[in-house]
Amino acid sequence: MGFVIVLALLLVSGWILFVTFRRLSARRAGIGWWLAFCVLVIVGVGIGYRLGFDFEYNVSPNLRVVSFPIPVCAFHFEQGQWVDFPSPDWFAYPAAFTNLVVVTAFAVLPLLLASLFQHRKSRRAREAAEPPCDGDVASRCSL
Repeated sequence: MGFVIVLALLLVSGWILFVTFRRLSARRAGIGWWLAFCVLVIVGVGIGYRLGFDFEYNVSPNLRVVSFPIPVCAFHFEQGQWVDFPSPDWFAYPAAFTNLVVVTAFAVLPLLLASLFQHRKSRRAREAAEPPCDGDVASRCSL
C-alpha cells in the first residue's frame, strides 16, 4: 500500500512539473516567467533534498521520524536507547526521491496557478475588446 502512495504522489507531482513547463513553453512565456520557474525549481530541489534526505522530527517524546512528507525510517525510544525501524530499500529510495519531487512540485505550483489566472484574465480582456455579435449567421463570433 505504501508503494502505491509513493507512486501516486510521484505521478501527480511529475504531472504538475510537466504541465507547468509545457504551459510556459506553449504560451511563449517571457523571461520573467522562466526565471521564476527556474528559481522555484532550484529552491524546491534544495528544500526537497533537505526534507527528503536529512530531516528528522519528533512525532512524540518516544518516536522520531526521518524524511518528509513520506517517512523513510522511524526511531522508537525503548529502554534508554533509540531503536530504528528502517523501510526496506525497495521502498526507501523511491520514497526519498518522491519526497524531493513532491516538494519541488509544491514550490512550482503557485507559478502554475498564477499562469492559469493570468491566462483567464487576458482572455476576458480580449473578449471585452472584440466587437459584439450582431446576430447575423454569416457574421458569427469566433469562440
